[in-house]
Amino acid sequence: MQSAVPEEQKVVIPDDMTISPDIGPAVRDVQIQWFEKGKTLYKIHCGDCHGIFTKGKDGVPNFTKIQIDTYNASVLANKDEHQMMKKMSLEQFNYVMAYLRLRKIQ
Repeated sequence: MQSAVPEEQKVVIPDDMTISPDIGPAVRDVQIQWFEKGKTLYKIHCGDCHGIFTKGKDGVPNFTKIQIDTYNASVLANKDEHQMMKKMSLEQFNYVMAYLRLRKIQ
């Protein structure tokens, strides 16, 4: 008697997320989790100044793809000089960076 193969669980990828079709399900699931955590943290700690969901402050990057890596390196090198970074752990910052890298940019 053949055993029934369980149907793969349907995963919902957020509409505002880009994800490579070449990654496996385990990595995809982790990326979705990090994206969602990062999006929440970004709204709480970053969005008022940096924009994306609303207009950010003048002169503050709204994170085009080019700005993300430069900003990441700059903040990590000068963590104590960035007000919101003082309120986040390194793990939380990494979630935010995952969100910024995986979000769809119009």
